[in-house]
Amino acid sequence: MVSLISFLSNTATSVITAVVPSCIEPISRNITYPFKVSDNVQALEVATNRLDSKQLDVKNRVHMEELQGLTQTNQVEQWFTQVEVVKEEVDEIKKRYDIERSRCLIGSRSFNCWSNYRISKDAAIKLMEVEELCDRGNKFEEVATRLPQALPVGLEAVSTEVVGLQEILRYIDNDQYNVIGIWGMGGVGKTHLLRLVHDHYKRSSAFDSVIFVTASKECSIEKLQEELCKKYSFGRGTDVESQATIISNYLSNRNFLILLDDVCEQIDLQRVGIPFPLGLVNQFRRKVIITTRSLVVCGQMDVQKSHKVVGLDDEKALCLFYKMVGDETINSHPLIKSLAIKAVKELDCLPLALKTIGRSMHGKKNPIEWYHQLI
Repeated sequence: MVSLISFLSNTATSVITAVVPSCIEPISRNITYPFKVSDNVQALEVATNRLDSKQLDVKNRVHMEELQGLTQTNQVEQWFTQVEVVKEEVDEIKKRYDIERSRCLIGSRSFNCWSNYRISKDAAIKLMEVEELCDRGNKFEEVATRLPQALPVGLEAVSTEVVGLQEILRYIDNDQYNVIGIWGMGGVGKTHLLRLVHDHYKRSSAFDSVIFVTASKECSIEKLQEELCKKYSFGRGTDVESQATIISNYLSNRNFLILLDDVCEQIDLQRVGIPFPLGLVNQFRRKVIITTRSLVVCGQMDVQKSHKVVGLDDEKALCLFYKMVGDETINSHPLIKSLAIKAVKELDCLPLALKTIGRSMHGKKNPIEWYHQLI
């Protein structure tokens, strides 16, 4: 009897020893969430900045491969999509955190434990997703591949030279124009055109500094300065004014070409630190090129010469779409060709949309798949 009691006691002790720690750990973690909300949100913001840098690195790799005639892989395209989704979710968490802080009467810590718990937990979970995406971004052995190049009989290949590139280069080389605007609807190819301009002058000696920066929505002076500091060898200031002075001192005695992509509203370039006046100053050439969806923004930014980028004509759009899908897939079923023509019209002949959808349909030879995807 004593041995039985001893056996049961030992068994119970073993069970408790094994089970209790596994129960305490998640309980402890949940209890600490409300008190670590600031730390978790800050860690998420730092990791998201790393993800932004990694996304830019991968985009640059893809761009260099595309200049060699290759096409972005579906795996990388899917990664880009997931990154954008996660970044939107991170922004939502940060907004909730900022709203909660704005309600505080004392200090910056909210006393709403339930809200702190939810925000902190969501930030901790999202942090793992961001870090996983960063890790995947480091492991791409290839970011682009070569698709079948054959095109349907009777259609010419789309020229690799973007329409309007030579015109933009002439504007830049003309000292009459100091601020040049490239505008047009989203997906029409403005960013690609601007990158070709960047690559052209990087290979020449016309400018000492050729600087490409993405503005995008909700762009502030601080964010633009931060982007410049991350990409180029500027020192760090303590505020907007001191940072502008540092940037201006760096650029003042240089020939520079500033390329601002996706400008959504007026930006005070002087407050950023870009030296004025632009143009030919003391034998130094100073030029700014912007891309925007709005001609109004061109006016607000004192653009002296604007260039509108439009979609491809029907024939070139169809050629580009066929190229992305692949000749083998296009000719695999009579219905697919007619569905492809309809898809091109639905996509308004926009190059970015044609490339994205075309890549997604590559290898899909069942018309039913095309119906589900496009109709």
